[in-house]
Amino acid sequence: KILTILGCLMICYPFVSQIYYQYVTMQETKQFDDEKGKLVDQDVENRIELAKAYNSTLSPEKIGDPFSSRKKEEGVA
Repeated sequence: KILTILGCLMICYPFVSQIYYQYVTMQETKQFDDEKGKLVDQDVENRIELAKAYNSTLSPEKIGDPFSSRKKEEGVA
Protein backbone atom coordinates (compact mmCIF):
# COMPACT_ATOMS: atom_id res chain seq x y z
CA LYS A 1 0.00 0.00 0.00
CA ILE A 2 2.82 2.40 0.85
CA LEU A 3 4.59 1.59 -2.42
CA THR A 4 1.43 2.44 -4.33
CA ILE A 5 1.19 5.82 -2.62
CA LEU A 6 4.88 6.51 -3.25
CA GLY A 7 4.48 5.50 -6.88
CA CYS A 8 1.51 7.85 -7.32
CA LEU A 9 3.45 10.68 -5.69
CA MET A 10 6.40 10.08 -8.00
CA ILE A 11 4.12 10.10 -11.04
CA CYS A 12 2.34 13.28 -9.90
CA TYR A 13 5.50 15.19 -8.99
CA PRO A 14 6.36 16.48 -12.51
CA PHE A 15 2.84 17.78 -13.04
CA VAL A 16 2.63 19.49 -9.66
CA SER A 17 6.11 20.94 -10.12
CA GLN A 18 5.20 22.32 -13.54
CA ILE A 19 2.03 23.94 -12.21
CA TYR A 20 3.93 25.45 -9.27
CA TYR A 21 6.73 26.91 -11.40
CA GLN A 22 4.24 28.22 -13.93
CA TYR A 23 2.45 30.03 -11.09
CA VAL A 24 5.72 31.46 -9.75
CA THR A 25 6.73 32.62 -13.23
CA MET A 26 3.38 34.33 -13.74
CA GLN A 27 3.76 36.13 -10.39
CA GLU A 28 7.28 37.31 -11.25
CA THR A 29 6.13 38.51 -14.66
CA LYS A 30 3.24 40.40 -13.09
CA GLN A 31 5.58 41.98 -10.54
CA PHE A 32 7.99 43.00 -13.31
CA ASP A 33 5.16 44.56 -15.34
CA ASP A 34 3.92 46.44 -12.27
CA GLU A 35 7.39 47.83 -11.55
CA LYS A 36 7.89 48.67 -15.22
CA GLY A 37 4.66 50.67 -15.17
CA LYS A 38 6.00 52.77 -12.29
CA LEU A 39 9.04 53.94 -14.27
CA VAL A 40 8.91 57.42 -15.71
CA ASP A 41 10.13 57.89 -19.29
CA GLN A 42 12.71 60.43 -18.10
CA ASP A 43 14.11 57.88 -15.64
CA VAL A 44 14.46 55.33 -18.44
CA GLU A 45 16.24 57.90 -20.62
CA ASN A 46 18.61 58.74 -17.75
CA ARG A 47 19.44 55.06 -17.28
CA ILE A 48 20.11 54.65 -21.00
CA GLU A 49 22.43 57.68 -20.97
CA LEU A 50 24.29 56.29 -17.94
CA ALA A 51 24.67 52.93 -19.70
CA LYS A 52 26.00 54.63 -22.84
CA ALA A 53 28.46 56.66 -20.77
CA TYR A 54 29.68 53.51 -19.03
CA ASN A 55 29.99 51.62 -22.31
CA SER A 56 32.07 54.43 -23.80
CA THR A 57 34.61 54.02 -20.98
CA LEU A 58 35.22 50.37 -21.85
CA SER A 59 38.31 49.64 -23.86
CA PRO A 60 37.49 47.81 -27.10
CA GLU A 61 40.95 46.22 -27.11
CA LYS A 62 40.05 44.09 -24.11
CA ILE A 63 37.10 42.57 -25.91
CA GLY A 64 38.51 40.35 -28.60
CA ASP A 65 36.88 38.14 -31.17
CA PRO A 66 37.63 34.55 -30.14
CA PHE A 67 37.13 33.40 -33.74
CA SER A 68 39.45 35.91 -35.36
CA SER A 69 41.80 34.80 -38.13
CA ARG A 70 44.87 35.33 -35.96
CA LYS A 71 43.56 33.09 -33.19
CA LYS A 72 42.59 30.41 -35.69
CA GLU A 73 46.08 30.50 -37.18
CA GLU A 74 47.60 30.21 -33.72
CA GLY A 75 45.37 27.22 -33.06
CA VAL A 76 43.85 28.86 -30.00
CA ALA A 77 40.29 29.01 -31.29
